Amino acid sequence: VYVVGSDSDLVTQETPSAAAANDALSRVDFGIVQVSQDGVNQATIAAQFTQVFATQHQVTMIAQLVDEGVDSSINMRTGDLQLGYSYTPGHALSANPWVPSDIGIGMGLSIPTGDPSIGTGLGSYVLMPRLGFVKTLGSNFAISPTLAYQYSFNEQADGTEVREWALAADIVYVSPRTFWIQWTPIYIYDTNLNDGAFGTMIVVGKLLNRHFGLSLEFMRVPTIVPSSGSATTNYANSYVLNFHVPFHY
Repeated sequence: VYVVGSDSDLVTQETPSAAAANDALSRVDFGIVQVSQDGVNQATIAAQFTQVFATQHQVTMIAQLVDEGVDSSINMRTGDLQLGYSYTPGHALSANPWVPSDIGIGMGLSIPTGDPSIGTGLGSYVLMPRLGFVKTLGSNFAISPTLAYQYSFNEQADGTEVREWALAADIVYVSPRTFWIQWTPIYIYDTNLNDGAFGTMIVVGKLLNRHFGLSLEFMRVPTIVPSSGSATTNYANSYVLNFHVPFHY
């Protein structure tokens, strides 16, 4: 058992993924993202909505404004729309910010609402089935291993074809005062290029009160590209400042 909440109103919960703060079933997140890759810096503003229903089901929607990235000026345009669904059998979910939105068994879908010609989208639909589970470790830790596959279809003429496996494990620590740390090692394998590489994600966050929190996120993701008949692994680094608003609905 661990205790979370404000100084004047403590709430006792059994696991880090059980409802806490204000028994949050809904959450709105706003993220300011900076991506750096091969000398190119690109900014993104992301808005995400998360809703838990029937205890074990969770849906998410992410809308983005993405910098064109074609010159030094900032020109924000609509990015790809992302939808997600998660199901965790035998485990209660909440919409608190330390609960990953792609946890357990689920499905993701990216819709090409961005423009690949100016770098604001992939120019293809991407389907991502996911198989995983949630395991609590003691009173403050949870781990969620996940195996996912990304498959693109209906690619535009200048769209990106995606055929990738991803193996990841979200490892989350939640302190008694709603401070959390998440570390996620990731391995990505491109089936088109028959090559893979490791990446990582680190998140540090804090609920400032029962309805507002902040987190900082760093992700280093491998990008595998063709090179002289073989494959070359580059890396994209992203830095994210997230504003979290969990609530009960």
